[in-house]
Amino acid sequence: MKTTTTLLGGAVLALLAGAAQAEVSVQGSSGTLKFSGYADAGVTGGDGLKDDGYGLISLKVKAETPKEDTLRFGATVSLKMYAQEGDVLVRDNEVWMSGDFGRLAFGDIDSAYDVAMEETGMFVGMDDVHTSHVGYDTHAIADYNGAEVRKLVRFDRDFNPFTVHVSAGRDGADEMVLSLGGTWTKDLGPAEMKLGLGHQSTDGMKLTGVTALAKFDNGLRLGADWSTADYEPGAKEFFEEHVGLGVNYSKDRLSMGVNWGRFDGGDRDGLEGVGVDVNWKLSKSAILSAGWNSDASWADGDQARYGVGVRVVF
Repeated sequence: MKTTTTLLGGAVLALLAGAAQAEVSVQGSSGTLKFSGYADAGVTGGDGLKDDGYGLISLKVKAETPKEDTLRFGATVSLKMYAQEGDVLVRDNEVWMSGDFGRLAFGDIDSAYDVAMEETGMFVGMDDVHTSHVGYDTHAIADYNGAEVRKLVRFDRDFNPFTVHVSAGRDGADEMVLSLGGTWTKDLGPAEMKLGLGHQSTDGMKLTGVTALAKFDNGLRLGADWSTADYEPGAKEFFEEHVGLGVNYSKDRLSMGVNWGRFDGGDRDGLEGVGVDVNWKLSKSAILSAGWNSDASWADGDQARYGVGVRVVF
């Protein structure tokens, strides 16, 4: 274990713990500037891996015009710094405008397909261990070479209880990526039900998926997703199918979840995994988090992985 990393992570948490209360907002005459984020410090390890310190600081800055404006504008900048490498990742940045017509955004954002498809892992997990197993699908749009497509324009429009999403961008081969998504959300009394449908098309690849999420009043959340990927880029032609299930529960200070997923067909044929996360709220701003997955590598055999630590939200 890297003692210095652990000490640095602990020092950061100690500094933030006193001030970590909630999102900080600065109100101006022409809009609002909001600061929010979190800091993680813990230990990760697993089969074939040494136990190692883990640290992350995430900061998000939002600027937006007043809610009373008929036509609103805004921007978001997100920064993540990993203690192990010292790298700073700039991601999930966007500029947007919204009004009665809907919302139009451009930047490093999720596609319409991704927005419509719910994930089966719904809570915090140290280093996202519970959602990094070989059977998990994040629904992030990628070209057939595996490069994630992030520079997008997306339009969202709410027709309560339906919401429509449309996005367009270019992949690593400079091919146009078109994505459509739609959700239906309805309060059915003891539970809120949400159904999602997504489709993406680009030269050589088509993705189609459906998801279902039920949120019960007692804290139980049940999720399921199913998707297919049809690849036709020459020699790499194949058809892939994925199915995932998630059972999550939250009450008072406790939140926990179990998710399972499997791929059939293509390069990931037969890959299957389970992820588990358990979180305990220590205070208004601090969470004790533990996560585990059954297999984090495509290599033969199961390579289980774990992560445990503390998250401070500010």
